[in-house]
Amino acid sequence: MNCLLSGIVLTTLFIVYELHAKTISPNPYMNHDNEVFSPIPIHGAVLTIADSVLEEIKPYYGILGHECELTLDHIYHAESSISQEIKFKLDLKISSIGTHCIEETKTCIGVTVLVIPIDICSESYQPCFKLIDRDNILCIPDLSVHRYEDFNFYTEILDPSSNPMIQKVAQESTNFLYHFFNTTHPCPLHVTKILHASEQMDHGINYLLDIEVETNEIDFYCEHEVKHCKSVQLHQPSPHLCPFGKHFCLIPTNLNDVTCI
Repeated sequence: MNCLLSGIVLTTLFIVYELHAKTISPNPYMNHDNEVFSPIPIHGAVLTIADSVLEEIKPYYGILGHECELTLDHIYHAESSISQEIKFKLDLKISSIGTHCIEETKTCIGVTVLVIPIDICSESYQPCFKLIDRDNILCIPDLSVHRYEDFNFYTEILDPSSNPMIQKVAQESTNFLYHFFNTTHPCPLHVTKILHASEQMDHGINYLLDIEVETNEIDFYCEHEVKHCKSVQLHQPSPHLCPFGKHFCLIPTNLNDVTCI
């Protein structure tokens, strides 16, 4: 491992441990292996980890060899677990590129990465980040661009702020809105108002939200920003399509239509 790569990995691994000291959710969930995963802010260390496993994700695009490459477009959501091992669970937007392949974009949910201790991976020259739980990864054609919505068939939800499910969906939606906030470091986002909500039944449930979102400046020493996010669209698939045995999951759709001002 050359000095530059070693330095990047060392820096990333240092930040990895910092992430666990600053988890952004007081209510982590437990997966089927009784591992506790907590949401974490998305920044450079998480980006490095996601980039490191793109080669291993190629089979989910039907790609062999180096005729096609994968590029990381966006990290929708990140969680971490630390017990005897450090693991990250990521939801990613990934595109295939190349002159001899079909270019496509997919949303890959449940990408789980195991962090190999730096002393082991540096001595054995093996990767420091390894893709695991491959059978639980779900890669579907990207919905943020290609999904068609007929808003005439949406039903408005009255008093959405008092609806527990809409409250949950609204807060979960902030996982896909970090790039609208220009803070100097990743800051947890919180929904302060649900201004409008509607839903549509379509092989699951589609949600359309207008919400007010702010950064948590008190707990994480962040700049305070408040933004009104319009046209936040999410799809809740049937429970059997959610990874890791979860009974609830959300996929962002039509992200290009979202505005946060």
